[in-house]
Amino acid sequence: MHRRCSADTGVLPRGALGWTKLGGVRRLREFMMLKSCTAIALTLLLAACGDRPAEARAQTLPSSRTPATGPAAPVTASAASPAGEYAMSGPRVGTLELRDAGNGEWAIRLQGGGAPNEGAGMVADCELHARGTREGDRIEANVVPFDSTLMSVTTADLQRQPSAVTVTLEGAAAIVDTDFALCAMQADLNGRYVRRAAH
Repeated sequence: MHRRCSADTGVLPRGALGWTKLGGVRRLREFMMLKSCTAIALTLLLAACGDRPAEARAQTLPSSRTPATGPAAPVTASAASPAGEYAMSGPRVGTLELRDAGNGEWAIRLQGGGAPNEGAGMVADCELHARGTREGDRIEANVVPFDSTLMSVTTADLQRQPSAVTVTLEGAAAIVDTDFALCAMQADLNGRYVRRAAH
């Protein structure tokens, strides 16, 4: 005769204990499989994050580095504009005017070239106008026709005797070298000129 489980006796029916053990083992096995799958999934996730290229990982991190910026390059004398008026240094009297004519062209005007002790007319006895381009610290120019109150030079004059002027810039000074030979009494415009202070 089978014994029944009742609230009064607390006795399990025959075979119930076996079924209970079987269910516990099954649940334990399922729990272990779930735990194993979770561990595998976590391992794969960590591996995927760890395999990212260093460049990609670096892009996701804010950088505390800022690009180094050096001091601005100083403006040298050769880079500054040489436009202005210059006075000849030494015993002779003369003036040099440099003017930026635009489009990369420079206008040059030279006047004087004589010494005061050689006579009053020698101080402003010669004049030339020239135009040319600047390359670094040098202005290379050709004498052009002009007509001033002092003298005039025509196209025919320059066809017979073409002339050129080179102005070499040295800070606040300018060195003039020209083969212009149409000056009266052979006044000499070559020499060193110093920039006049701006008024």
